[in-house]
Amino acid sequence: MLTVSLHGIKLYAPIGLYAEELILQNSFIVDVDISIATTPGKDLPFADYGIINETVQLVFNRGAQLLETLVLEIHKILAVRFQEAQKIRVSIKKMQPPMPGTQEYAMVVYEQ
Repeated sequence: MLTVSLHGIKLYAPIGLYAEELILQNSFIVDVDISIATTPGKDLPFADYGIINETVQLVFNRGAQLLETLVLEIHKILAVRFQEAQKIRVSIKKMQPPMPGTQEYAMVVYEQ
């Protein structure tokens, strides 16, 4: 199994449930792992992590209110672009979510 990862994709976007989040924007970090089966004695498959970055940027530019919507949309597109993938894992961290107290991040992960 070969896993190609692109971690630490940093984005700022007007995404969130609350009106202030659409004005102030939020900071996000996205991590993606794509696992592809390999065959002994054959060359390893190629997975272009530029496509991963392009997909994440595209989905964030479209916007959404929920991290669950974003993570699922990124996953769906990558599943089409990397049809040979055995497993795709996408995580989105919303840094310092706007709520009382101090939190480093809230995170949603989808893998299949």
